[in-house]
Amino acid sequence: MRASTTPRSSRDRAKRSQPLALRSLAVLTAAAIAAAVCSARVAAAADANEYALLQRIPARVLDTVTNNSEPDSNGAMQLNQARWTDIVYQRIAIPLIWVGAVENDTSKIDDGWKAIDFANAHMTQDGGFSTAPGRTMNESEMAFWIAAVTHAFAVLNESPLGSRYAQREATALAAIRKNVEWLNADQRVANLVKFDGPATNRLFDDANAFAYSSLLLKDPQLQKRGEYFLQQALAHERSDGVFLEDNGYDSSYQGASLLNATYYALLGENTQLRNALLVGTNREVEAVDTRGGLDTSQNTRTGGNHMVDGHPYVVDLRAVILGLYYAGAYLELPSATAAAGRIYVRVTHRSPDS
Repeated sequence: MRASTTPRSSRDRAKRSQPLALRSLAVLTAAAIAAAVCSARVAAAADANEYALLQRIPARVLDTVTNNSEPDSNGAMQLNQARWTDIVYQRIAIPLIWVGAVENDTSKIDDGWKAIDFANAHMTQDGGFSTAPGRTMNESEMAFWIAAVTHAFAVLNESPLGSRYAQREATALAAIRKNVEWLNADQRVANLVKFDGPATNRLFDDANAFAYSSLLLKDPQLQKRGEYFLQQALAHERSDGVFLEDNGYDSSYQGASLLNATYYALLGENTQLRNALLVGTNREVEAVDTRGGLDTSQNTRTGGNHMVDGHPYVVDLRAVILGLYYAGAYLELPSATAAAGRIYVRVTHRSPDS
């Protein structure tokens, strides 16, 4: 997913190695009240609390988030288990932390933390991460990592278990600070804009990386970067609610955009973002039929309409389900949560609520 509209192979290999509807959404989760560090444009919202919102999403749905997310005993994920290869694989384990917080499951949290510790052991002096020969560290992968970790900590901090992990979090945030310094260099920010511009879902994720770092590192300047990327993302929404992916509609990545946009919305009330989310959510609901089928006929990047290394770029149904649940809960839009439930039933052959 780089300068051209073709995703980088390392990220795509990570995604293709996971089953349909069970791929990790590690870069795709974030939430917490950040009034103290949000810009003046993002006012505090008393009810903007992801931990509370997650109580309204069926437990069975949340359980799917961590399927195939457990690291090995060293904390390594996927290709990193044989030898350190790339940071992209480590973020797959990070949802264990925030799902564990919601489920009051410290074993999940501890497993997720192993993945962080293993990754940080491969951090370079400048705040980047080493890679295997033939690979290079890139800005989007760093943004995904920062967004995943800071989001997980934000949810954990809202939970009753937050205080138990405060000291470990402080140590991990020292590493995140270095990661952010690496990413926040002017040239790297310019690269991020260029590379992620064709993919609105990634622009929202970039916004979250800076906004949640601002929250946890108590650095208002980072919020300004977050707001900048938010505006970049909102500029890529059409009047019909489509968040552009390769200049068109993609029902898989529309779900990812809804998820990432809701994460940012939970930082504080933003009327512009709420309105954009409402229109975008309604557009995605239209793509879900009465039996839970998702229309992929117009997709610009997934569903067989986009190839990566000779393979179709598969639809991530879990991202769609979670995106519709999140946006529906945040907007109090029953049509969205109902659509998410229909897809879940079609995929799993069971009700999300029973």
